[in-house]
Amino acid sequence: MPLGQRTLAFFEAENLTDTPVTGQASYNIEPEQAAPYFLKIQCFCFTRQTLQPHQKVRMPVTFFVDPKILTDADAKDVQQITLSYTFHPLPAGAK
Repeated sequence: MPLGQRTLAFFEAENLTDTPVTGQASYNIEPEQAAPYFLKIQCFCFTRQTLQPHQKVRMPVTFFVDPKILTDADAKDVQQITLSYTFHPLPAGAK
């Protein structure tokens, strides 16, 4: 994927329980030096998600990597960027 190009990726989530689960995802970008240049345009992590019992969903994220990463001496050795998510269930009734 060329730097600066919008890209669409999908992540899968599955509720393995017998009850609905509502939560929100947090993300992690590795290596850390790439994080300021990894820009999410649209992401399922911006809002809460509810998964019904045993529901499996594909959740989209649209992003690009800012070409300015090439001028950052701390990021000069970055060859690969990994985006990962952790789903955090919210307590019942949380706002």
